[in-house]
Amino acid sequence: MQGQAVRSTQQVADDFSSIEHGHTRAITYEDSSEHVGHHSPTSKNVALIALLLSLRSFMKRELNFKRIAIRLLSAVLKSAVAAIAASLIWHKLKKRKNTTSPSKVAVVGSGIAGAGAAWTMNKSGIDVTVYEKKPKPGGNAKCMNWNVDGRKVDTGLAVFAWPDELFHNYNALIEELQVETEFHDMKFYVTEKDEVAGTKLVFAHGKQNPSWVKEDLERWDELCRYIKSVNEWFSPSAYPSLYSMSWVNPLNLIPLKRLCQWWGVSQRFWDYVFVPVHTSTFLEVNMDSVPGSMGSLLNDIVPFSATPRMKTWKTNAYDTVVAMLQDIKVKTSCGVETVTFNADGSVCVTDEDGESRQFDAVVFACSAQAMNRILHGEGQPGENNIPPNNSNGLNSITSWLESFLLRQTLYTTDRDKTFERGIVHTQSAATIPAAHRDDVMREYCNYIEVKEPGDLENSFVISSWAPTAEEFPMLVTYNADKKLDGLDTEWVSTSREAHPCLTTWQMMSTTVLWPLLQGRRNAKCYFCGSAVLPGNGHDLSFLSGIVAATELGANYPFQKNKMAQQDFDRLRGMMLSAWA
Repeated sequence: MQGQAVRSTQQVADDFSSIEHGHTRAITYEDSSEHVGHHSPTSKNVALIALLLSLRSFMKRELNFKRIAIRLLSAVLKSAVAAIAASLIWHKLKKRKNTTSPSKVAVVGSGIAGAGAAWTMNKSGIDVTVYEKKPKPGGNAKCMNWNVDGRKVDTGLAVFAWPDELFHNYNALIEELQVETEFHDMKFYVTEKDEVAGTKLVFAHGKQNPSWVKEDLERWDELCRYIKSVNEWFSPSAYPSLYSMSWVNPLNLIPLKRLCQWWGVSQRFWDYVFVPVHTSTFLEVNMDSVPGSMGSLLNDIVPFSATPRMKTWKTNAYDTVVAMLQDIKVKTSCGVETVTFNADGSVCVTDEDGESRQFDAVVFACSAQAMNRILHGEGQPGENNIPPNNSNGLNSITSWLESFLLRQTLYTTDRDKTFERGIVHTQSAATIPAAHRDDVMREYCNYIEVKEPGDLENSFVISSWAPTAEEFPMLVTYNADKKLDGLDTEWVSTSREAHPCLTTWQMMSTTVLWPLLQGRRNAKCYFCGSAVLPGNGHDLSFLSGIVAATELGANYPFQKNKMAQQDFDRLRGMMLSAWA
């Protein structure tokens, strides 16, 4: 039966291969391995051909086609069930009402999402007040001031660069604020702890990598082409975009790790190459639940077979946030205690100092835990003294759903402590072995040393690429406290509640269930930021703030930028319009 299925698919594929090339980007094949090349993202017919040809290459690996087909069908059925369930819930919820645009809005949180919401509303003449619990605004856009031979040098600590071809709205912001930028190669260097050799090279961009890595890279690249063809079938895009996603894509429900197994990518490659490199993006080691649909996007951002090239600030990300907030009232070291929704339509924000102020609306751009505490009076374990918020503006069903989703949001540091604490230092000899140190400090952005699967050290080598760093060694190292114990260090950087785990649940809940909750309180309350999004990233969070702002009457700020506008429309659809 399996052989008949393979032969039938091959016959169909052979018929397709005889079709004349009439599209803007023709389908291409590699004769030796019959890999699938590029195809037009605007033609579903061509996408179907690519999908079938990918399946042909897939099945020639003598895998159980029947089992995989059943799994794919099961994933589609699960998506359909989720859609039906969400639509039924929708009819039980109180729908948004059209109201006049607010004149005074509170924004809770000053990371890139909150700053984006505040900046967009301020441009449209809305009076905005931003509440920030920490002493400085910016969220993840932290800044470090180094003393370089008596000269002060500022660099970023957590947000370093971005893929220029994908961050259309953030690029538009940078251009409008006239922030100076430059391109830089972001190369990764991975070693394995060895009892005999000390450390040995496993993978490095631009180096001669071991033969087993090369073999796995061929399979990985083939898998990424397959994932891209499936993604483009469900959500075609004429240009590279972070937002060409579809929640009915069955690859959302199949872990990327499982797809790697099906394609013959070794467990060793997953443990010693994929996970170590992408810990720098996800800030966690546990990646077993990353959805399969993310594979091609991750490979576009940080390819293994080519050197990643990204754009970075000539200063740092923090200065950009400061520029966005310069004309806006920002209350730092001032967390929010409660937000209540009054019968007259006003919104009362009470801060931790006990001061209450009235607003017309509120935008939440903080962590899920903070939202749940403020809106529902549900704190962290042990915080039993927090009273319930009985004036949160929702009926019982909607209130339960909102609180449930906030409680279920899992952050990377909740399940993996590797990146909870980063030590900022200049002691390169303590964390990078001599055999690799010169190369790493000269041209690599990250040095990762794998002790065993799931246990690694990661050093962000700021001085290798930061435009202001020059020759002075600057590093942020995670999970290497023993190596640095007793040595002079500069600072400790924490990343709690910074990155939600990239799981199938996070992706599905944010695209299927959260749209039911945006604006429920008579269009007085919206949510943005990573807690309510299917992924992490500066452009994604910034754009979510713009979406929240435009729902409160602000104008979209980049209307002349076609790609940015289309990304905005797509994310707005994900955040708000799935069921509206």
